[in-house]
Amino acid sequence: MLLCELLNGIECHILNEVQVDITELSIDSRKCVYGSLFFCIEGINVDAHNFALDAVQNGAVAMVVSKQIDIDIPQILVKDVRKTLTKICSNFYNNVDKKLKFIGITGTNGKTTTSFIIKAILEGAGKTVGVIGTSGCFIGDKRYNTYLTTPDTIDLYKLLEIMHKSNVEYVIMEVSAHSIALDKIFGLRFEIGIFTNLTQDHLDYFKTIQSYWQVKKHFLVDFCDKLIVNVDDYCGKELLNGSKNVYTYGLNNPSDIFAVDIRNQLVGSEFFVNLNDEVAKVKFVLPGEYNVYNVMAGLLVGHLLGVNLDDSTREVSLMCGVDGRCDIQKVKDFYVIIDYAHTPDALLKLLTTVKQLAKGRIITVFGASGNRDALKRPLMGKVVSLFSDYSIITSDNPAFEVPEDIIENVARGYINDKFEKEADRAKAVAKALVLARQDDIVVICGKGRETSQDVMGVNIPYCDYDEVQKFIDHN
Repeated sequence: MLLCELLNGIECHILNEVQVDITELSIDSRKCVYGSLFFCIEGINVDAHNFALDAVQNGAVAMVVSKQIDIDIPQILVKDVRKTLTKICSNFYNNVDKKLKFIGITGTNGKTTTSFIIKAILEGAGKTVGVIGTSGCFIGDKRYNTYLTTPDTIDLYKLLEIMHKSNVEYVIMEVSAHSIALDKIFGLRFEIGIFTNLTQDHLDYFKTIQSYWQVKKHFLVDFCDKLIVNVDDYCGKELLNGSKNVYTYGLNNPSDIFAVDIRNQLVGSEFFVNLNDEVAKVKFVLPGEYNVYNVMAGLLVGHLLGVNLDDSTREVSLMCGVDGRCDIQKVKDFYVIIDYAHTPDALLKLLTTVKQLAKGRIITVFGASGNRDALKRPLMGKVVSLFSDYSIITSDNPAFEVPEDIIENVARGYINDKFEKEADRAKAVAKALVLARQDDIVVICGKGRETSQDVMGVNIPYCDYDEVQKFIDHN
């Protein structure tokens, strides 16, 4: 596509103008090829303007800049390179974002489970659905790997193009606070935005819980036409003031949909929902009150999109589970639960649910990510020590930190000594499984379906599911 066509609708100043054909878009100078348009994004730690020459040497034929560079190729001078990137992506991919309908889910916890509940409901109603989130990108039964909850803008538009070619009508997207703050989704319009909850996370980046909330609120208020809000969350209540087209779900406050007679077992939950005085029974494969919230949010989406409540609850009842979310399996004469919980609140909700249902001991394996919110680490330790009979603190994507240092941070929160430290996650899982006796529950937290460990910037193959299978195969 000609550069001039890509700049349609974009306010800019063109330097060294020539007619050039753009075949690729890139934000990484190392990945540029001949025909690339390179975006010089000024990040927190790295200014891509400093790598402009590298981009040219690798094949970039033009670049988008926020300050002029002494290089003799076309330069598109703009005020904000990140926002310009989203506009150019839309032009490059033939405005595919205008041809799809978006449902966005934001909040600290519950995004993935809620997205798959919505997927089941809409597919059951005959709609073609795509999902983008922590577990990857899904179109029907096909999965595409992603490495961020909300992919970087170029990767996101590549996925949207695949979805459009696959006749997807609705895109269900987990919208992370980072993607909002970094304008990765700038220009997208969401038919429905869902707010699940807000608890402590990512304070290494956002510094305060209020700043974290304001970013999410910005998405909900400024990007979404209709809102579905957890009214039991203190931030959810704030969205009721002055916002139009707000629909609510909850258990403890008046809401459009609420649940009663909740019955939990390890194999799932049963309850009744009341949606605007229409009542239906729900069976869901995952236990826990927090999953009742996720189901209610999904049922509200179905309602707003014209799906009959009985049809929606039927599809929810047919779900087999959500990968890495309270995924329960029996191993020998005890149980193993693999879950993505990696915040104090998520651990609390998971472990209190397991505590209510456990006949034997609870043995928990968990860790905290490196180069992330260190303040939550002792809080995670405290929660696990309160609700586990024994635990093993291990590694969970240590990144550029020393695993043993992270483990020490977590251990500071413990209120007892019923734990041990094992930096090798595979060994930690194996130890927990060996310790388990009849009716015990081994809870493996933090990674869910992840298939690698981030160690010093390198993704090393690793999966909790594989380690459990190894134990089964050898026992």
